[in-house]
Amino acid sequence: MNNSLLPNELEEEEAEISLTPMLDIIFILLIFFIVTTSFTKSLGIEVERPSAVTSKPMDNQSLSVAIGPDGAITLDGKPASLTGLRAALQRRSGTRPESALITADIATDTGILVQVMDQLRLSGIEALSLATTSQPKE
Repeated sequence: MNNSLLPNELEEEEAEISLTPMLDIIFILLIFFIVTTSFTKSLGIEVERPSAVTSKPMDNQSLSVAIGPDGAITLDGKPASLTGLRAALQRRSGTRPESALITADIATDTGILVQVMDQLRLSGIEALSLATTSQPKE
């Protein structure tokens, strides 16, 4: 008798799907989404900015201060008090920011806004900007 295998005893080779191209595509998509994602700083409170005809887009500031309609203050998204604002800035690690963007609600009391600006200047920040929304020119 012949030692050859009968047709029904032939070992069937299983088809394998290579995962390498799929992993390459996943990594390319991951890199694409990381590169194209824009990161924004959270203000920590809801603020309705006033509108201005002369408003201009600005680069990201190194420091963000928000003032809510009720006078609540946040420093880079974290709650802060008016009296503790300068101390919080002095406790920050790293270099002192050169500029700050103040986002004040349209209903914010002007006195609180001036006091926040004063505290920022006392902590060594001279360049202050106010956030507004664009208003079409008439």
